[in-house]
Amino acid sequence: MAAEWYYKTATNEEVGPFAPDDLKRLASEGRISSSTMVRKGMDGRWVPAKKVKGLVNGEPAKSTTTTTAAPLVRSTPPVLVSMEPEDVPEVYSPPVPGLPSKSRDVMHAEYSVVPPKKGLSPALLVGAGIGGTLLVVGIVALAMGFLGKSDKTNQPSVAQNSTAKDPSLNSGNPGNPIEEQPIKSQPPTQEQPKTNQPGMFMTPEDVVKAYLAAATWEERLLCVVNPDSVRPQMAAKYKTVDLAKTHDVLRPCTIYPVERQPTAVGERVIVKVNVSQGLPHHEYLRCVVVRTEEGFKVDWLETITLGDGDNERAAQNKLQLVEPVLAVEVLKVHQSSSAHTRVDIRVVNNSNKFISFWNVGADLHDADAKYLGHDNTNGSNLRPGQSVTGSIIFRDIQAADVSSWKLSLESVTIDLGGGNRQDVTKYFTLKEVR
Repeated sequence: MAAEWYYKTATNEEVGPFAPDDLKRLASEGRISSSTMVRKGMDGRWVPAKKVKGLVNGEPAKSTTTTTAAPLVRSTPPVLVSMEPEDVPEVYSPPVPGLPSKSRDVMHAEYSVVPPKKGLSPALLVGAGIGGTLLVVGIVALAMGFLGKSDKTNQPSVAQNSTAKDPSLNSGNPGNPIEEQPIKSQPPTQEQPKTNQPGMFMTPEDVVKAYLAAATWEERLLCVVNPDSVRPQMAAKYKTVDLAKTHDVLRPCTIYPVERQPTAVGERVIVKVNVSQGLPHHEYLRCVVVRTEEGFKVDWLETITLGDGDNERAAQNKLQLVEPVLAVEVLKVHQSSSAHTRVDIRVVNNSNKFISFWNVGADLHDADAKYLGHDNTNGSNLRPGQSVTGSIIFRDIQAADVSSWKLSLESVTIDLGGGNRQDVTKYFTLKEVR
């Protein structure tokens, strides 16, 4: 079986095992540098990658000699670790004249030195003192790290398995597969819920903020109650609406806090949002928020109903309409001919706009409230405060049969100047004068 290699990342995370070819490929890609610590097998000793012959940049490792405080009989030859796929990394130390030959097992040692002479040198004493000091510091640091770790409960580990296979090697050489090692770690923790989930909206203001910040209607759907039932209506409503642009307009808004937080499931509250900075002709918009068992959510249907009314008022404000009323008075109902009934009316423009066209209709009923018929009349060029008279002709109806009527406003168009006109029928009301 091919040798298995491991290496440590910059965060001291142990990664592996890898086949020799895969380890060389990582080095050629720059993921393993000359200072990266590597080892062969589970029990091998960690050495810098530059010590492994042919691993980094395809060059042999630099020669190193190992010395001790005691004098050597002669210099130890360079330590070279073999990178051959089927060989175990070993350090060769030639026999020293006058000393018995070492067995194959001894040749597996990382370093081979001549035993020191009796007695301790000053350098060895200094080294022992430094080593003892470092040992004490290490123990203290280890204890402090253990105490700090005990305070951080329920935190996911940085690496669930230090020897996990590197995912980047999925495209490695299929002819030289890497055997998987048993995972010796705790089971992976479940993914923590994101704070922007609908169930995490713990206040009406939070869910309205997320609702307005949604860039698509699918994102907005996460913030509403009964999403499955309103999905088709939302898809139709926002089919031609770019919510990303709407979000940019609504960004400079102010959400007013509600005076009383709903406490019971199903209780509703209206959240006001000042959008006048982004939409000058809109004073505010309103969102209906309902408390559910999963937190607060927007009641989309009720919010849209309120919003349509708010938009109408905003459009009216943009037109700067003042008292958009058309006052109509029925002056006389009489027979105009043997087969026709004539209803004379007076129309007064109570608004502050020049009406370029108007149309008024009427339904006639007899004494038993039976419907007799409908007709209308129209006029043009009605200045603010001006009145005009007109007649509605009903064919094949006798005036003597008419007992009551109902007037209706069918059309109003105003002149905006510069040849521009706009239909404002939905903003005007008809007031009957008796």
